[in-house]
Amino acid sequence: MALRGLGFALALLALGAAPIRAQTPPAASPPAANAPTTAAAPAAPDSVPVGEITVRSQAAVESARSLESDLAEEDDAKQLEADLVRLAQRIEPELPKRTAELQHAPSIATLSTLATEWQGYDRQLGSREDHLRRLIASLEGQNDELSRSRALWKRTRAQARERDVPPVILAAADAALAAIAKASAAVDGALNDALVLQSQYADLHGSVEQVLGSIETTRARVLANLLVRDVPPLWDVSGTGLGEWTHWRIGDNLLLLRDSNLVLSERDLCTGDETVLAGQRLLELPFLSATLIAGISNFLRGHRGPSGGH
Repeated sequence: MALRGLGFALALLALGAAPIRAQTPPAASPPAANAPTTAAAPAAPDSVPVGEITVRSQAAVESARSLESDLAEEDDAKQLEADLVRLAQRIEPELPKRTAELQHAPSIATLSTLATEWQGYDRQLGSREDHLRRLIASLEGQNDELSRSRALWKRTRAQARERDVPPVILAAADAALAAIAKASAAVDGALNDALVLQSQYADLHGSVEQVLGSIETTRARVLANLLVRDVPPLWDVSGTGLGEWTHWRIGDNLLLLRDSNLVLSERDLCTGDETVLAGQRLLELPFLSATLIAGISNFLRGHRGPSGGH
């Protein structure tokens, strides 16, 4: 894999910059009993020893060239860029159509289909963004390591000039610096390309997340409307709206029944005597009474004929 090749080249480059010890330093004498002990962290080497400049310069040059070659053959970024183009060609034409469709409150089944489709886009973009983040982290690590190697070889060349070393030694240090600078430029270019690609993925992913949010908002609105009671219930005969309509329909059918001599006259209904109270108790079950009265009135309408009677 390309990332492994880059890591291997980076390890070689670090090896070229690491100090080579010819012998083990003598062990330090144990401190006195009352002497305070201080833990000193190993300091980074100031420069490459003069006797190791030529050998380690060759290793640094080979490692930098290998890193540069791996970056040229890097296919992860190319594949991610191709995937972005493919996904954008599928998603971007759908954005205005889906936005307009969601304005008209589609059915629950349609919303479920849309959610499944756009959640798939969300997962595809998310997985590629994760891969891209790992690639960027790897390139940033390589850039940091190259910066440390360049600083080491700059100190090495400066100290070598102070010691008036032979020109061939200075040329070796210059060769290492030149190779590191070229590899660093290649890493910077790859890193900039990856960052631009990451921004493009983020923009497309943001559009997908916006559509998913609209789908969820529309779904909540549709479900809420399914449970809204926009008219009074049939059994509510005390209020306005359907209650008044129910009173009217019951009264209308009572008049029809009165004309058919099946109930008391209107005058009797208004006296408040026991017969009227019985009728009021019947209306305490409005749905049952409305159904009963409507059935009787429909029966009477069917037998009265177009002339209004038999």
